Formats: sequence, C-alpha cells, structure tokens
Amino acid sequence: MPFIGKQPQAGAYSKLDAITTSATATYNLTLDSGAYSPQSANHLLVSLNGVIQAPQDSFTVSGSQIIFDSALTSNDVIDFIIALGDTLDIGVPSAGSVNTSQLANDAVTAAKIAAGVVNTTELASNAVTTAKIADDAITGAKIENNPTIAGNLAVTGTSALTGNVGIGTAAGGNPLAVQADSGAGGIDILGRSSDNTATMVIGKSADGNTMYNTITSYSNRMRIQSGFSGDSNSIEFYTNDGLSMNIDSAGRVTAAGTPYFRVQKTNGSLTSAQIIIWNTVIQNVGSHYNSSNGRFTAPVNGVYQFNVLGSITSSPTDTSLHRVRINGTFQSDLFPIATNDASHISYCLAFALKLSANDYVDIESGSSTWYGTGNYHNGYTGYLVG
Repeated sequence: MPFIGKQPQAGAYSKLDAITTSATATYNLTLDSGAYSPQSANHLLVSLNGVIQAPQDSFTVSGSQIIFDSALTSNDVIDFIIALGDTLDIGVPSAGSVNTSQLANDAVTAAKIAAGVVNTTELASNAVTTAKIADDAITGAKIENNPTIAGNLAVTGTSALTGNVGIGTAAGGNPLAVQADSGAGGIDILGRSSDNTATMVIGKSADGNTMYNTITSYSNRMRIQSGFSGDSNSIEFYTNDGLSMNIDSAGRVTAAGTPYFRVQKTNGSLTSAQIIIWNTVIQNVGSHYNSSNGRFTAPVNGVYQFNVLGSITSSPTDTSLHRVRINGTFQSDLFPIATNDASHISYCLAFALKLSANDYVDIESGSSTWYGTGNYHNGYTGYLVG
C-alpha cells in the first residue's frame, strides 16, 4: 500500500539482553550474550524506570555501549532496550522467497560461495558441460590421484601421462596395462586418415630422436623393423624363456628348436626285409627320433625333408633297396639299376613328406644284404621344412 513520506525499511528488530544498573552511566549492549552495535542512538527504543528515553538527549551510543546523560544507581531499572533494525538489513528471507529472478546478473561470484559447499548433489545432471569450463581450467592439480574414467575417452594432441596407466584394467607394475573387456574383440591402433598407416615405436632414445624398433601397418602389408639408421640388429622370438627363432639383418632365419635328426646304423648288417633301426644317434633336436624302433614322429603339422644313404650287395638286381612307411603304410620303393654282375650298390634318396602331428616315418630294408656296420656306409637325416 502507498505511504505518506518515506516508506519504512524492513529491518531486524530485536530485544537486547537485560542490563543490571549500578553507579555508572555506561553499559554494554548485548544480544544473545554477544556484543551488539546499533547504527546510532536513533535505532534504539529505551525504557528507564517506565519512561521512554529520548535518543541523543537522554542517551547516546558508542560502538556496542549505551551512555546515559547521567550516572544511574542500583535503584534504577532499565525496563527494556529494543533495537529498531539495521539500515538496509531486510532480515532473513522466508524459505523459497529468493529465486533466480531476485538475483542480479553476475551477482553470485566465486567470492560469495563458501569453500566446499557445492558438490555433486548441488549440481543438476549434465549441468556442467565443456562450454562451462574455461580454457586450461582443469589442470593436473584438479584431478584426483588414480581417477577412474568410465565410458569412452578421446584424447587429441600431445599428452604426457606419468606413473602407471591402466586402460580397461587397473594399472599394474608396468607403465601401461591394456585389457579389452568381454564385449570387445581387441585393441585398435588406427592409422592416419591419409593412407591408414600406423607405426608403433618400441624403444626410443632418451632425447626422442632415435627409434630402435618399429612395427608399421600399411593398408596391405605390415613391416617389422629392428634397428634404425643402418643398425645391424636382429629380430628375436622367444618362447618358454628361450630363443626360438632369429632373423638377422641379412634376412637369414635360424630356429634353434627346428626338429632335426641325423642317425646311422652301426650294430650289424641286415640280410632280410625289416625295419631299419638306426642305433647311433648323432643329432636329435627335439628328441623326435626314437632309436629303439627307428621311428621319427612329427611334432607338428608340416612338410618334412628326409634323406637316406645306404649300401647293398649280394645280387641286388631288381631287389628293393628300401621302402618308406608312414604310420606303417608303405609309400614308395627304391629299386637298383644294375646287371647280374653287380655286387655292390650305394644309393642316396631325398624325399619330402607332408605329415600331421604324431605321424611317424620309418624305413624298411630290402631282401639283399644291407650294410649296417659303420664305415659311413649308411645314414638317415630328417628335418621340418615348415
């Protein structure tokens, strides 16, 4: 409603604490036992001995003290002192009475917000977007130790991560641990958009200028490179804590565990067709040749090369020299080309067989006398080609 004259201001009206009089004119003003400083004497309504006192005439104020114009006695009674309100103090707003329309633009600054009062419960879902975050506002100091990031994370530009990092799993004892979840098929390392080429550098000098080993994926091929700027390094493959294959700088491939055997028969000649038991083992990489039954057993699927050296006598014409067997089944025979006058034939045969793992190969002698007494009259070798 309209007012005649100045519209009264809303204020905080309070009855101050009771004061016990004594032989003095100055008394402390308190509200709920705390010092109270009114704006001026005009803001106090004072009753003394049942008479309302005139401010500035009967009393004045200085800070949180009231000073009467003359000393009181213990017989005087200050009935009450009412504080009539602080200038521009509107008191405590009613709950829900202040909303965004009552706040001026930019009125609430960081200085007006107490530390720690805003947390996740005070923020609406999706209220903080990238547009709300100032450039460079989030620094390492603002990120907690060992944070967990759910969902997908895209990092562009150059980023430096210190300490151990886990992707899809907790960080372990190594600088980087990566694990695909149950719904993923693997780990994608995408190539550059221009030609789909991607290079992984393994081993780099401290200054970052020298790359030692690289794996590069092109659109139709992959290159593994060991060494850089002419270094003559090799590529090594280890299994079971041992070197299994090596590719040197010239492209020569050596595999220490390639199945290989070299054997001879030195314990007597054969005079009838039977399986040759090559009793003297010279080399047997992988122990796939068995000197007790003359069998070589393939450890893996593949193509195997075999070489047989032998000597026979006693009218070898049209007599099979030896027969090749796989799992007890004959595969081929070797016959001599000789006349009845021939008394001694030496032969060498090389052949390749495609075997499955656990297939075995052995050699059967012919019916003529087959030398097996040493002196390099015979030999049998075999190895995995691939």
